[in-house]
Parts: sequence; C-alpha cells; structure tokens
Amino acid sequence: MDGIYSGTAALGRVYTTIGALVACLIALVLIVIGGAQLRSKRTGKAEATIASAEERGTEVNGEVVRTQYLLTLNYVNAQTAGPVTVSDVSYSSATGLAPGGKLTIYYDPSDPQDIAVEAISPKALGGGLIGAGLVVAGIGVGVAVLARKSKAFAAFEGVAGTVDLLKDI
Repeated sequence: MDGIYSGTAALGRVYTTIGALVACLIALVLIVIGGAQLRSKRTGKAEATIASAEERGTEVNGEVVRTQYLLTLNYVNAQTAGPVTVSDVSYSSATGLAPGGKLTIYYDPSDPQDIAVEAISPKALGGGLIGAGLVVAGIGVGVAVLARKSKAFAAFEGVAGTVDLLKDI
C-alpha cells in the first residue's frame, strides 16, 4: 500500500512541477505586457471635448450593445498649454456620445496627435499586470514547493490530477 501512496505522491510532484512551469510562463507574459504598458509614451492625461461624433455602427456582446463612433476631439496639451484637435478617433461606447461631451484621454506630450481613449491609465494597467503575474507565479511555485515538502499534499495532487485525466476519457 505504501508503494501506491509513494507513487501517487511522485505523480503529484510531477503535476505540480508542470503547473509551476506553466504558471511561470503565464506570469512572464503578464510581466512583459505590463512592462510595455509602463514604458508607454502616453504620459499626459487630459479631459477632451467631443467636437463631433459620427456613428459608424453597433456591436452586440451578450446583452450589452455598444455603438462605434468616429470622433474629433479637442484638448489642451499641458506641456505646451496649446489647444490640440485630433480627428478620426475610433471609439465604442455603451452610452451615447454627443458633441460637447467629455472623455478622458492619454497622450504623448511630444506627439500630441498620439492619443488613446482609455478607461484606465497605462501606468496603472502596467502595474496591475505585473502584480498579477507575480501572484500567478507565486501561487504556482508555492503549490510545487508544498508538494515537495508534504507527501500527503503531493499524493492529493496526484489523485486529483489523475481524476482530471480520467474524466476526459
């Protein structure tokens, strides 16, 4: 009976090691994407006024209907204190947009035409992705270490992994 227990624990260690490797790969992807967001040149933030909003169609995602717009936006570049007009900005919204409305934009101060209409700052998004990547890696590696330290946990993981494999047959 001890041989079955030891064999199941060894299998559990293999499963958790593979899981840790996959978790680390996912974490690496999240951290790379997060780092790219942190290096975004769009460091300026402004409230843009909608000069014109042309409806271009709708898209349905479940119960949410979003209207796609082609916008012309006006904002003030904080670096130069000058007004900037940006045309042909694609944007979709679940609420109606009309001239005179406001949108938060992020722009590159050295290239005021390079804007993004986003709901979250690129810096906050980058930090969140890096944090999520570290959590995913920590959980994956933590489970693998726990399986190496505890034979009972490793055996449990071996049984659970085998049951998952057999369910698919």
